[in-house]
Amino acid sequence: MPHYLIHVYDSAVLARRGLPGARLYAKIAPSAPHSLHMPSHIFTRLGLWNDLIA
Repeated sequence: MPHYLIHVYDSAVLARRGLPGARLYAKIAPSAPHSLHMPSHIFTRLGLWNDLIA
């Protein structure tokens, strides 16, 4: 579910709503490349560079 929420909120206007899902997804499967990539859709929209690096 967080995967789809990230896609739905992947815009500058809606990104704040996707932040909880992005943070959750980052913890779901940290060794899977796609799980590492998906939160970046939200983190970059919000300028959360430290979250993106982590």
